[in-house]
Amino acid sequence: MLYFSSGKRQKKLLVLKIIISALIILFLVFSSTSCCAVASKIIKTALAVIDISSQNITLLEEFDYIGHEEDINVLDLYGNPLWTSDSRFLIYQRVKNQHTSNTRDAGIYKVDVQTEQKSEIVLDVMGASLRSTLMLAPAFLYDAEKKIGAVFHPYYPVDEDGEITGFYTTNEGMSAIDIESGKVEDLFYTSVFESIEGTPEIFSSFDNFFYLSGIKKMIFQLLGDFEEDGDLWISDIFASSPARLTKDNNLREQQPSVYGADSSNPLIAYLGSKRYGTISSQIPSGDIFLIDSKGQQQKKLTSYDIGAFKPIFSPDGKQIGFLRANYDKNFEYITQYLVESVDIESGNISVAASGGYLYLVGWITK
Repeated sequence: MLYFSSGKRQKKLLVLKIIISALIILFLVFSSTSCCAVASKIIKTALAVIDISSQNITLLEEFDYIGHEEDINVLDLYGNPLWTSDSRFLIYQRVKNQHTSNTRDAGIYKVDVQTEQKSEIVLDVMGASLRSTLMLAPAFLYDAEKKIGAVFHPYYPVDEDGEITGFYTTNEGMSAIDIESGKVEDLFYTSVFESIEGTPEIFSSFDNFFYLSGIKKMIFQLLGDFEEDGDLWISDIFASSPARLTKDNNLREQQPSVYGADSSNPLIAYLGSKRYGTISSQIPSGDIFLIDSKGQQQKKLTSYDIGAFKPIFSPDGKQIGFLRANYDKNFEYITQYLVESVDIESGNISVAASGGYLYLVGWITK
């Protein structure tokens, strides 16, 4: 069964970030997606979990959000929290004064969702504590979940005609964090890709990481700027011999979903978005594809050209759920979203829901 949420109501979310005031006033769309809200008072965000059967919400940590007269020590959650495989703990990064000239890393934390006990993973860089400047966001767990693969994401100013109009962050490298000791080890920076054939000239996205424990490798997307090529890549955690997993120069391959990460040859579903002359250049969508970790068994599962995105494997690996956007006749704006699924073997596509603004959350077994 596919779970989804809409603009009208939410359906059975597991991890979410919410906006709160005195009372909960708005759900954000699962995990840590951003959202705008209008309020006259100070508003905060919170990391929370919800019990599907009881629908009880547990707030694990509250953060400052908007409404401050001065941007001083404003805490927020960065990125998507990581679940441990037993669903007992969440691991996440906090930041202070995000998108300002005073942005600071506020540490990586581990919280027990049952007891609500929270502890900081105190990072150790060759004996020094450099928490405020590290900017490391948890991306995946590996080595029997004793270590965190964390992405390095510094902040830079947006300069428009000599005037600083804002700040942005970009992923530039990967580090390993030992959960017990806090020791940090630099693994690689994106510069390792520059001499490899097929690498974009400008990196716009180094993201969407999955660790494949069965073969001790990771996959991720590396996209070029705007209409440049983009591919899924596979490598060990040190990026000692990274390779493009997808190689269609007419597509920007991205948004991987993995089935059988602990197997000897995991399957990867992904979005293939056309590079040129379509709305997909600005809003990534296209068709859903399948490939294995060896770069074989490649298969195109849909034939929309534009519209399909966010693939998610079913628990048994037989189907892939995805969102599809319908556009107006001039392809200027989206008229509605649909939740669909495709059978990998037969190619049959089913519509699970349509209408309004739908967001695909995941699958459950019934």
